[in-house]
Amino acid sequence: MVDFDVGLLSIAAILEKYRHSVEIIDLAWLIRQGRLSVDNNFHTNVARLIIKQGSDVLGFNTRCDTYPFVLNIATRCKKINPRAAIILGGPQATFTDIDTLKAFPCVDIIVRGEGELTIVELMKKLEGKQDLKDINGISYRQDGRIIRNKNRELIRDLDTLPLPAYHLMEKYLSCEDKLLLRNLRIYIQVGRGCPYRCTFCLSSLMYYNQCRIRSPQNIIKEVVFLNRRYKINKFVFGHDHFLVNRKIVKKICNLLLQEKMNIDWVCSSRTDAIDSELLKKMSGSGCKGICFGIESGSMRLQKLIQKNLDLSFTSKLITECRRYNISPRLCFIIGFPEEKSKDINKTLELILKNYVSHEKFIRIKLHLLAAIAGTALFKKNKNRLVFTGFWSDMSEGLTAHLKENLDLIKKFPSLFSNFYIIRPKYLPLSLPYEAVNTFERLIYTYPLSFYIAIKDLHFYPLEFLHKLKKWAERKKLINNKKTGSIFYTKSIMKYFPLFLKNIYVQNNISFTALDYIVKAEKRKCEKCLRKSKEILI
Repeated sequence: MVDFDVGLLSIAAILEKYRHSVEIIDLAWLIRQGRLSVDNNFHTNVARLIIKQGSDVLGFNTRCDTYPFVLNIATRCKKINPRAAIILGGPQATFTDIDTLKAFPCVDIIVRGEGELTIVELMKKLEGKQDLKDINGISYRQDGRIIRNKNRELIRDLDTLPLPAYHLMEKYLSCEDKLLLRNLRIYIQVGRGCPYRCTFCLSSLMYYNQCRIRSPQNIIKEVVFLNRRYKINKFVFGHDHFLVNRKIVKKICNLLLQEKMNIDWVCSSRTDAIDSELLKKMSGSGCKGICFGIESGSMRLQKLIQKNLDLSFTSKLITECRRYNISPRLCFIIGFPEEKSKDINKTLELILKNYVSHEKFIRIKLHLLAAIAGTALFKKNKNRLVFTGFWSDMSEGLTAHLKENLDLIKKFPSLFSNFYIIRPKYLPLSLPYEAVNTFERLIYTYPLSFYIAIKDLHFYPLEFLHKLKKWAERKKLINNKKTGSIFYTKSIMKYFPLFLKNIYVQNNISFTALDYIVKAEKRKCEKCLRKSKEILI
């Protein structure tokens, strides 16, 4: 699926408004079509493709997961055409601006924070070959010095921005893609910023702890446009805390009903922003799912990471969502440096309890912590970064393991910290990664068997993990050094029943009743794998 990068399309739209010619190159589409190979020549081939367009200003959007290959490509672009001005924008460049300019001479300018107003001023100055000293929100190199201008104020009214330049992506849409668009969700940025200050997140820092939502009318205008032009009827209303303003949410729901759009949509929010009345209104207007970042089942960790959620509300929340046919997705993070075994156990117990109770209705996602540059968590722990070769799924991608990218990652830990592990203070280095990978697979293959076994054997989840790992090592079923994980999904399906039977026998507990449940769950997993023809997770 072609990815409509809303950030790039928003920048493109404002540039076109001021009569600049804009070209967007979609690498994901080129890779999918087989026109671009992810191999040792990837960066050089992409750079040649970019320079071939003949543009004199090259802009790159940066995220933590794409930063290594962006900088490798930018380096080659500058080598091929030294006169091209290379500009970086996006969260990763924003919070590593000085270090990036010091380490990569190919980068001329970094646009920090919101880029729409900055890029218009910047292009005017570049066209007139004028000094950049009066442009707020940029860092740049001049006469061998690195200069950081003061921050730019936020755009007060997001409605003043033009709709993203979706037409620039049309050249990438084949007939097959256009059909796919009707069944896949398209991300709409309904607002920016978050009023909370979670230590691991950049959102509040990117927008100075201010939260702005577009007007309901402006949001619906974009929905209507995409629906009529591309026949899209599934949307993500993108915002870290979509329900931060209840009045706006209700107005959006009312407008969707008035327009009789017959769309469905999902969003993200905090668990403490939900009630029955709001869920009913959202469901009636087409809401099918809400993503909740719970992060940890430990109240101690909730306070340390400044999430501060009331975990006792979780089960009731799921029940209320279920009542209105809204599917909740619960997201958790393991790997906080202060985390102890008891904290991880509480997280896994919370997950298991709720997943077993509502298995067919909720989704669970376990993430390994990513130390994002600029966050309070990174600043506090930047001296504890360890490169293991295994990182959070936030940083995964087709190009991450290319040698040239790995070389950069290893050379500049502060620039690519998300590819590192923060050394735990109280746990073995490998434990968070093993816990995330193994438990997520168990939750989606043998959730009830796993839950019952822990109760029967009186084990904590991590104790269970330890015994599973030791059993697998004795059986020579794993090579942890190569995979960084105890089992893949197919291996879990095959060997977990054998492990359970073995440990029940060791503890003199009858396995007969559980054996029936294990076999039923295995049949269910095999059916899912045959249907999808791919390994889960």
